[in-house]
Amino acid sequence: MPFPHSNITQPLTPFATTGPLLRTSGDRSEQDKGESQSQLPTSSLKSATYLFFLAFLVASASMQYLLHSQVRSIQRDLLNLSRDGIGLQDFASRYNGARIMLSLTTLVTQPGSDPINGPFLAIDDDLRPGRCWPTGGHSGQIGVQFPQPVKVSHITIDHIAKEVALDLTAAPREILVWGYTSEGANTLFPGDNFALLVAGRAKPYKSAPGLFFIPIAKFQYDIYGPDNIQTFPLMDEVMAANIAFDGIVVEVLNNWGGKTTCLYRVRAHSLLA
Repeated sequence: MPFPHSNITQPLTPFATTGPLLRTSGDRSEQDKGESQSQLPTSSLKSATYLFFLAFLVASASMQYLLHSQVRSIQRDLLNLSRDGIGLQDFASRYNGARIMLSLTTLVTQPGSDPINGPFLAIDDDLRPGRCWPTGGHSGQIGVQFPQPVKVSHITIDHIAKEVALDLTAAPREILVWGYTSEGANTLFPGDNFALLVAGRAKPYKSAPGLFFIPIAKFQYDIYGPDNIQTFPLMDEVMAANIAFDGIVVEVLNNWGGKTTCLYRVRAHSLLA
């Protein structure tokens, strides 16, 4: 049937195309934008992978540095332990050949008895609770002979650690150390005036004939200090004299309020040529 008001007697045929429709510039931009957005996840993934790999390398390097530092620290600790805990050779150790001079030591036990806590404990490396030499009062002295003459530079006093001590009042407090050698063997001593100035006397309370004494160190052991093993240098005048001593006498002048003083260990070191 013809359309009204029209001479067209056949229906219109849709316009046929043989290829894709042409895209306008607006259409192209929208598609390109979509393609770019579709590529963003791939680019972000590559960046994230790179950053992760970089972070992994940094973390690995840091871990290797920390492990290396820990290994070196352990090696230093083991070396110090092999050097008797503080990194200094102990010339007053019985295991290095030192011995107790009974003629210069105040004894608590009777001669001929078997002292469980004899003065030899003060030159031993056993710091178990109770393994000490009791002076029998607030004060006392102990004499130690070295295996060979030593130019002493430092003295170390050991006491039981406060974390395991039942009572710290028996710890030594003020200590005076004398060095001794054969009389006349060395002419570099500062002289008797120096001894009188430091100690108020020319020799220890208990001395022996044929020996020449000089005070070499005077200090205080501190039970409130961070370490239970405390090292003290000799006096400057003695260090300057550069004297080789046959041994030392350690006088405990008082303690921290206990009925007796318990001396766990005495050490003597040398940093002098």
